[in-house]
Amino acid sequence: MGHTDRLDDELAKASFYVLSSRFEGLPMVMIEAMSHALPVVSFDCPTGPADVLTHGVDGLLVPPEDPDALADSMAKLMADDKLRADMGVAAVLTASSYGPDAVHQRWEALFTDLHGQRHPGGAAAKGQLA
Repeated sequence: MGHTDRLDDELAKASFYVLSSRFEGLPMVMIEAMSHALPVVSFDCPTGPADVLTHGVDGLLVPPEDPDALADSMAKLMADDKLRADMGVAAVLTASSYGPDAVHQRWEALFTDLHGQRHPGGAAAKGQLA
């Protein structure tokens, strides 16, 4: 298919998303796919996918570097409309926990706490950054 600058359009056409990485940090592309109500089939590589995806709920994790297991899980989703739909709903809920509304307050609390540790008794310790 080649390169596209219109990822949202392509995700809107999909029925599920496949992540075949051997290594991931925080798999942002997977979270983006989940925000489009796409269940995910992913290798359970050492870090990343299992930190976000719950096997059997919002997608399917398969053993790392096992293409047969990846293909079997893809076939399972292709054959089951209801499973795809249910996992898609769960995927949107999972993705929402990584959105700005959910994350902003946690970042603010972290920085306030760190500032308070550095400057005890200051405005940050009282929940107010100066």
